[in-house]
Amino acid sequence: MEELIAGFVSSHITLDEADVSLIHPRYSQYKLKSIVSSQEKRRNQWLKEHKEKRFDHLNLQRGLFDGDNDFSMDVDGKKERHKKVYYSEYKGYLMLSEWLIAIPEDINKNWICKICPEGKRALVVATKGRTSAYGRNGASIFSSFPSWLPGGSKLANRGKTMLDTIFDQSNSTFYILDILQWSIETVGFEAEMRFYWMATKVTEEIPQIKDQCTTNKYKFVTLDHFPYSQLAEVKS
Repeated sequence: MEELIAGFVSSHITLDEADVSLIHPRYSQYKLKSIVSSQEKRRNQWLKEHKEKRFDHLNLQRGLFDGDNDFSMDVDGKKERHKKVYYSEYKGYLMLSEWLIAIPEDINKNWICKICPEGKRALVVATKGRTSAYGRNGASIFSSFPSWLPGGSKLANRGKTMLDTIFDQSNSTFYILDILQWSIETVGFEAEMRFYWMATKVTEEIPQIKDQCTTNKYKFVTLDHFPYSQLAEVKS
């Protein structure tokens, strides 16, 4: 009886069946579904646009690898004259992270996880016997350096490489998140194929890339990936 009385006390009673001042009992569920649906649509649209953007960038890279990555122009103004403004074709190239506000319905089946270290996101580009690293804004993080990546040093000057990485300065290591190009373009590959390609190339073809030396100034380490359904097991 007490539970029944408490239920009446907490209920909103009105003679007007169409009283818009009251909150519908299922409003909170509707709002949650709207958030999930909104983020899902936004995520799919963003992935589609970013994939197209990466293809456009790689079309540019075919020309960029044959010339300089940056170019400049003189700008005349009333206050400042002959000021050089630098542009980089690598600006906005890295795929940015997004908070997972709502859990996708297919997260246990179609989602892949990587446990990432703390560090600075960097786009690593190796071509014509030198290796360079660029930040999210397209600016060089530091001067070019030798590496065992294809195209990354005088000893490995064949091929071209582009990697999405996290740079940990404390141990001079680039942790590889994704492979965009490794002699051939891999952007069009499915994620599983890219990760397999990356692990195979790094582990079997150039295992010395994990070691730091004069011909490989920074270490390059791949990050393991696994289905989301195994996340709890991996974390334990």
